[in-house]
Amino acid sequence: MLSAEVAQNIVRRTMDILDYNINVMDEHGVIIGSGETERIGTVHEVAKHIQFKKESIEITVTDEQKWQGVKQGINLPVYFRGDIVGTVGITGPPNDVKGYGELVKMTAEMIIEQAFLLKQMQYDERLTREFVNQWVSGEGILDNNFIEKADMLSIDLAKTRGIILISHNGMTYENKRHELDKLEKAIKPLLHKQDLLSLIKDTIVVVKTAKTDRDLLNTAKGWANYFSGQPLRLTTGLIYDSYSHIAYSYEQAVKTMEMSSLMRSEENVIAYKTKTVDVLFYHLLTHESIKRLPVDKPLLTQDQHADLLVTLETFIKHDGSITHTAKALFIHRNTLHYRLDKIYELTGKHPQRLVDLFYLYVSCVLKNTFS
Repeated sequence: MLSAEVAQNIVRRTMDILDYNINVMDEHGVIIGSGETERIGTVHEVAKHIQFKKESIEITVTDEQKWQGVKQGINLPVYFRGDIVGTVGITGPPNDVKGYGELVKMTAEMIIEQAFLLKQMQYDERLTREFVNQWVSGEGILDNNFIEKADMLSIDLAKTRGIILISHNGMTYENKRHELDKLEKAIKPLLHKQDLLSLIKDTIVVVKTAKTDRDLLNTAKGWANYFSGQPLRLTTGLIYDSYSHIAYSYEQAVKTMEMSSLMRSEENVIAYKTKTVDVLFYHLLTHESIKRLPVDKPLLTQDQHADLLVTLETFIKHDGSITHTAKALFIHRNTLHYRLDKIYELTGKHPQRLVDLFYLYVSCVLKNTFS
């Protein structure tokens, strides 16, 4: 527990306050931290004695001759949770330094406690990340080992949960990773006790407790508003009562994220539940075999038919409404009808026919997938 790094931290912080040299010895009496660096690694005989005597020892100039590696001053045992873990010494005339003894001892014990808690937090965080990564992968989650990890982390697997993914857009990998680290720290205070967080590749993964899919989506929207100044995209999977199905929610959120990025969606919060068909087509159309399927008419291309593509995508977005589409495009209804007829002329499919519109929708997905 009392490492050389912690010992030197004790020395640095106490010597910033006191104008005396500070030594820190381990449980074997070896100096592992000192303002006099040449003494590090040497044995302090008084410190060895204190391990058994368990009380402070003052050293005068005369006493220096009796002990090996010792200078005048005061030496005190350092405790951690009831056990002596080392000794702290202040070099100087005993009458001058003994008034600082308890202060230095208390400071040393506080720093050791802080170092332990930090290390414990880092260990718990690493364990939590590993647990989340295993959980969303779905591998070995029915094994007793996984359930034991959940118990150790005080995770109630009976809670209803779903996945929220958070991606930071428009940055290089290095900058994105830095921003995600900052974002991760900012999100943690917003989580409930039974929520879990990890960072997988360049995406924040939150296993979130929620009663309904709407609750999960509202949480994602709340976070998007809270971090509105950042270019974030959030996607959600479905919620599940069974912890063994969390991997499904993760896959749904991942595919929704991929699909929304591919389709260059302007929405910053997207639920799988509202884009199920889109995601299913994404799965189908990104399969290698789809490239070999014949298309009886050429697809609309961005370079030759930009205005028609925008018209078609807007028409689809507004559920085939002539009024809403014309309004969104700032064009007359007659102009819209002309463009729809032009699409029919080029593709053989008319957007106002349900089956044809379905075909054209798939064409739009294909265009974005393979362009």
